[in-house]
Amino acid sequence: MRVELIALRSRPIGRGEDLVEAFVSAAREAGVPLLDGDIVAISVKVVSTSMGAVRRLSDVSPSSAAASLSAETSLDPRFVELILRESDAVLGACRGSLLTLKGSQLVPNAGADLKNSLEGFASLWPRDPDLVAWRIMMGIRGATGRRVGVLIVDSGLRPLRRGTSGVAVGSAGFNPVRSYVGLRDLYGRVITMTSHNLEDDLASAAHLLMGEGAEGTPFVVIRGAPVEITDGLPAGRSITPSRCFLVGPLIFRGDPGG
Repeated sequence: MRVELIALRSRPIGRGEDLVEAFVSAAREAGVPLLDGDIVAISVKVVSTSMGAVRRLSDVSPSSAAASLSAETSLDPRFVELILRESDAVLGACRGSLLTLKGSQLVPNAGADLKNSLEGFASLWPRDPDLVAWRIMMGIRGATGRRVGVLIVDSGLRPLRRGTSGVAVGSAGFNPVRSYVGLRDLYGRVITMTSHNLEDDLASAAHLLMGEGAEGTPFVVIRGAPVEITDGLPAGRSITPSRCFLVGPLIFRGDPGG
């Protein structure tokens, strides 16, 4: 088995620009024709920028809660206010970050970010990122005639590890999880609970080439990935906090019923 990663350079993408057209143009200029089964990974920053999911900090009025958390985190209170608006729950705070739940993800600062955003602006995750990925996927399929999947990628953190890795914000066109339940391991034991998180693995692979600074590579074509291509939205990726081995013990400590 061989998996290939192909980074595509692009000029900065502005608000309202067609991402499908930008990707197809970048692939054409790089001489990279798409193949059936490819996964097109796209940085969430260019998705957010093109869709207008950015906010001018000077337009944000901080609440008293934001002001209090700003003192605790040393973050701009206007930025904290955006985080509070974007998050479903705030689980904790430390210098430089709020730990939040957004949708089905545990994520710092509810996905809001100042890095690689215009001065005075913050980038936010797009609303309904799976649907956004599906629409991009259908556009790329229509433009190229290739049955591909799409993955929207951001950087994320792993507990107690230094540095970022890739995380899937949204996806479409491939199954995001492979269950091993009922299969056997190398020693013949029946596997009872393991699933393989394919989309975050792919997001981390793409993140290797997207980078965190001025690389200018918002698109990565992932070729040969062992995934099942579909035509719809992802299913089966999320679990409730009470069933999560990392979040559950923190939130439901002392409550075995969750």
